[in-house]
Amino acid sequence: MSDAEWSVADAAVKGVITVVFLYLVFAVCRWVWRTLIRGVRAAQRHAPTALENTAKVAGKATKEASTLASKLKKAFDEGRK
Repeated sequence: MSDAEWSVADAAVKGVITVVFLYLVFAVCRWVWRTLIRGVRAAQRHAPTALENTAKVAGKATKEASTLASKLKKAFDEGRK
């Protein structure tokens, strides 16, 4: 083969290697992006549940504090009589 033919063959091989490399880079980036998006979506799905649970606990604590305050006020008022 002549030098020109080797030059064309080298260019073809370099082109194929470049295309394969770019495809692999694209595939890895797509996988990373998809993994991140899945994690964010999962966190968003569970966030309302966590907030609802926090609100329920806070509501129960408020109710218990209110009940305790009422009992203390009643006991204090009875003690003053």
